[in-house]
Amino acid sequence: MANMGLRTLKFRGYNKKRGIWLYGNYILNRGAHFIAPQEFADGKTWEDYEVEEESIGQFVFSTYVTKAKKVVDIYEGDILRGFQPYEDGKHVGFVKYDQYTQRFKLVTQRGNSYHLEDLVVFTIDEVIGKAYDQVLEDKGWTKMQDGKPA
Repeated sequence: MANMGLRTLKFRGYNKKRGIWLYGNYILNRGAHFIAPQEFADGKTWEDYEVEEESIGQFVFSTYVTKAKKVVDIYEGDILRGFQPYEDGKHVGFVKYDQYTQRFKLVTQRGNSYHLEDLVVFTIDEVIGKAYDQVLEDKGWTKMQDGKPA
């Protein structure tokens, strides 16, 4: 994972062959997408690190998650519950990259969206899944949660 100054660049993607989420560097080679660690494990090939394009998400930030009682990495495509940006109540939303403003935003189930760096009050109760989990279900694959069947 490259570290350029204060910004950490890392990605995750779903590897269909192994049925797990991979975390590391993003590589695009001849139309194929890969998430690879600094060094391959013994006996692993490029195929072991190929991921589904629509599953790729960039690391956005780390934050304390109250239900997990620990600091958790948040990636593009994560579905979050229990954040309170500017309105009362508990909400569900997902992290998405805004191509127009070139910033990450949180899109709520109510249709509101907030650029993450604009949020002054921001707490997360839990990460309830990944947007890609629904894509997996739609394709008839087993739903996975961090490499384990959910």
